[in-house]
Amino acid sequence: SVFGKHRIVYQMARAKNEKAPQAYVILILASGLYILNVKNQSGRVLAKRKGDFKQYFKDRGKEEKLFLFRNPLDEVRFFEKRLKEKLPSAECPVTNMVVFPQRCQLSWDGQEDGEIQVLRRKQLFGVIKEHFEKNPAVLTEGQIDDIFHALADEAIKLEKANQ
Repeated sequence: SVFGKHRIVYQMARAKNEKAPQAYVILILASGLYILNVKNQSGRVLAKRKGDFKQYFKDRGKEEKLFLFRNPLDEVRFFEKRLKEKLPSAECPVTNMVVFPQRCQLSWDGQEDGEIQVLRRKQLFGVIKEHFEKNPAVLTEGQIDDIFHALADEAIKLEKANQ
């Protein structure tokens, strides 16, 4: 693998007062953790640093409709905070990304967020590879496994209990 030793964790998380859970993919690489907030919006999406994102889509080929959805930048920040509570004490860099489908037309209302990248799926591998190559290895293979088990073991136990 291009990334050497790595682990991948999938998690669903729901914020307070939210009906639907959000899908997250967590990549654990030697260069740190990558939290991907995976979205499924299509049509045109207008991203904002603060406030709701806007989605414009055509309802069965008719007129264009507007749908507001919670800012995924806020969602991923909240998820990161909760995730760090589960991690072993070792400090490691965390990179947050919001990932939209390729079919989504993505644009910004104002300036892009400087901390969290918002991108489409086809950009994802290249962006992570570039970040991985530019940043030094901060996690050992043992730390990668420790973080994986801190995040995944709870979900595995829940899954076994429900079988």
